[in-house]
Amino acid sequence: MFWIYVIWEICPLCAGLIIIGDAKQAALAVGLEVGLATLLVGLVSTTNGLARIVIGVVYDRFGLSVVVALSSLAAFVGALALAFSFVPGMRMPILFVIGAFLVGFSYGCIPVISSAFTLGQYGPGRYPENLALANFAMTPAAILSSLVAASAREVGGAVNGDFAVYVVVSVVTLVALVVFAVFARQLRRKEAKEQ
Repeated sequence: MFWIYVIWEICPLCAGLIIIGDAKQAALAVGLEVGLATLLVGLVSTTNGLARIVIGVVYDRFGLSVVVALSSLAAFVGALALAFSFVPGMRMPILFVIGAFLVGFSYGCIPVISSAFTLGQYGPGRYPENLALANFAMTPAAILSSLVAASAREVGGAVNGDFAVYVVVSVVTLVALVVFAVFARQLRRKEAKEQ
């Protein structure tokens, strides 16, 4: 189940890294003014931080499956909003802002979920090693985000590069939803065995 979790974790991390690295340039491309585009970068970081508080409270109340589902859905809906904000021939800045906030929120959920997952599933005995291994997912996510963004932008070209990037990000976050379904089923089986 650990590796299923790590595969899931890579997907929203990849989406988050793309929006963090691309927020200002993409915001300008979608039609936001320079001041608003710069402000958006800070607000994405704020939603990232806010997610850590919110998801901790939600985890305490509803458990691991719910927070993983919320993070997955926020990433997917956010990525779709980002893609639709760049539909060829149209630019929808409000969708871009909403999408950036949702993806930033999802990205901020990951450290809290990783801590809760590793401690809850494997106990305190080897918690530092398990958490370090779970957090190592940032490395493949960083590589994947660079490859995804560069490849999609090249395919989309100068006019539709941003659209192509966020369509691919939508696919990556869809993979997160599918992996979440597998993860949730494994988690239910494990909980049933323990009862």
